[in-house]
Amino acid sequence: MLNLRFAATLILCAVTALSPPTSQAAEKDRGLTVMTFNMDGGTNFGRIFLAQTFPQLVAADSLTYAEIVASNIPERATGIADQIASAEPDLVALQEVFTYSVGPFPGTATTVTADALQSLLDALEQRGQRYVVAGLLTNLDATVPALDPATGLFSVRAVEHDAVLVRRDLPVSQLKIADVQVEHFAATATFNSPLLGPIKLIRGWIAVDARKRGKNYRFVTAHLDSNSPLLAAAQARELVTGPGDTSLPLVVAGDFNSDAESANPVVNAAWRTMLEAGFVDVWSAIRPSDPGYTWPLHGEAPYTPVETPNVRIDLVFARGKIRPVDISLIAHTLSDLTPSGLWPSDHAGLAATFVLEP
Repeated sequence: MLNLRFAATLILCAVTALSPPTSQAAEKDRGLTVMTFNMDGGTNFGRIFLAQTFPQLVAADSLTYAEIVASNIPERATGIADQIASAEPDLVALQEVFTYSVGPFPGTATTVTADALQSLLDALEQRGQRYVVAGLLTNLDATVPALDPATGLFSVRAVEHDAVLVRRDLPVSQLKIADVQVEHFAATATFNSPLLGPIKLIRGWIAVDARKRGKNYRFVTAHLDSNSPLLAAAQARELVTGPGDTSLPLVVAGDFNSDAESANPVVNAAWRTMLEAGFVDVWSAIRPSDPGYTWPLHGEAPYTPVETPNVRIDLVFARGKIRPVDISLIAHTLSDLTPSGLWPSDHAGLAATFVLEP
C-alpha cells in the first residue's frame, strides 16, 4: 500500500528539484505567509443537544454559557493577536469565531457580551497591525434560554463564523484581493435532539483569490465536520471539486477534524482525500519527524487540567506552483498563556510560509 505521507514528501522534493534557482531577493518578493487558527468558542455545546425537557435545556444552557464567560474570549483574542503580530501573515484563516449576546426571555438577545472577531481586530490595531475581514461565513445563529439565579430566565444568542483576515498595510503590488467566495457544504450533519428536534450542523469554506508581484493564487479555509470522519471526507471532496478546481497556486488551511497522524484510514479519510487530489500536506513535508499535534491543549473549562495534544487536525495543504518553505505551531506552549493563565484556544495554530513559483 502506498504511504501517502511519503508520497507527499516525494512530490514536494520533486517540485523543489525541478524549480529553477532564484535569488533570495526574488523569493522574498514572492514570499507568502499564512496562518490558521481555531479560536475556540469556549464550549462544545454537547449537553444542550442531549436535553429532553425544558428544565434540562435551561440547565444545560446555563452551564454552557457559564463556561463561555469563564473562557474569557476577549482576553484569549489578545493572545491570538500576539501570534499574528509576531508572524505578520498576509492572510489569516479563522474558525469558531463566535459572537455571544444576551437579552430578556422571551425576546431578542441584542446586548453583546463577547465578540471574538472584534476583540481580535481591536487587539491587532493596538499592536499596530492593520487587518480587515476579506471573507466571512456564518454557520450558526441560535438563541436559547438560560437561567441567572438572581434575575431569572434570559436569552443567549450564539453566532458562529469562519473568517479570513487580510493585511491592509501592504501596497497593491504585494497583496491585492481579486475575488472572494463563501459557501456551505452540501454534505451536512443532522443531529436529532430529543427536545429541539433535527439540528443541522452547518460547515463551509471561504476562498480568496489574490495577487502578489503579478502572481495570482488562491487561499481557502474550511472547518470540517467533527462528528463523522466520513462526512468530513465528503466535505473534503467538495473542497477538491469546488474551490480546489483551479489551476491557480493553491493553499488550503483550516480545522479538518481529520487526524493526519492516525493509521486508521477512516479516522484520517479527509486528510487522505486531499493528498489523493494532489495536495501536499505541508507539515509532513517540512517536518516529517515531528507529529505536530494541535489538539487538545486543555479541556472545555479553563480550570480543567492541561491536556497533552494527541491529534493533528489543524492542517495546511498546498498544490501547484507554490513552494512550502516553513511551517510551525503557534500558541502551543505555556509561554503563550495570556496574563490570566488562559490558553488562547484549545487548538494550536499554524503559520506557514511559501514562495510563489514563476
